Amino acid sequence: MTSSGVSQSSIQGLIKFTGFYMVDSTIGSFVMIDTELVSTSGLATYKATLTVSWDGQTSQQVSLQDNYTFSSDTLVITPTLLGGISATLAFSQNPGFNAVSGTVSNGTAQSLQVSGTSQFMPIELNLWSGTYYAQGAEDNGVYPYTATLQVKGDGTVYYAADGASLTQVQDYSYDYAMFVIALILDSGKVTLFEMGTASGWGRVAGNAEHGQLLVSIKLQQQVKNL
Repeated sequence: MTSSGVSQSSIQGLIKFTGFYMVDSTIGSFVMIDTELVSTSGLATYKATLTVSWDGQTSQQVSLQDNYTFSSDTLVITPTLLGGISATLAFSQNPGFNAVSGTVSNGTAQSLQVSGTSQFMPIELNLWSGTYYAQGAEDNGVYPYTATLQVKGDGTVYYAADGASLTQVQDYSYDYAMFVIALILDSGKVTLFEMGTASGWGRVAGNAEHGQLLVSIKLQQQVKNL
């Protein structure tokens, strides 16, 4: 998988600050940075979105495209439309948490002085490197296993649809905030896997459609659903 575009480097720099930053716990105001890797025909690009809630009840979001700069861990957003979000947010990494401070405005009377922290830490896709197996029905006390999903250290992803062999998926996305891999198959179907860990099974991939766990360890016992 290859990366595209010089401007991608600033989004990649923002990935480490992905997370939910509570600003005022009394009213629930927050800012949130969401980042995503998108592979299209094997070419990797990166996306980022800022979400802000002034009251903990409603929110406004802006996609970072040509409307921002990110340098020296400071994000500056310039609104492209009247009433759009503008922001200056300085991020920092600390042992066990990230912090943000600055100002967010939407061009009206709403302006939020931001000072918050997040203990959320994003996970790079290659942390999930390995092969994940679907468990079949028990046969005389033995469970068969079929390789169904594979993540390689270089970020390439393979999938076996309907019992076929593992085949590289050219179009997919990975959400750094939710640890979700979304595969866009040749049929046009989108298949989601929630990556995580499970006791006894190590790293697992949960199929969001029907709750089946794909496992990286072949234990001869029943695999639970999500």
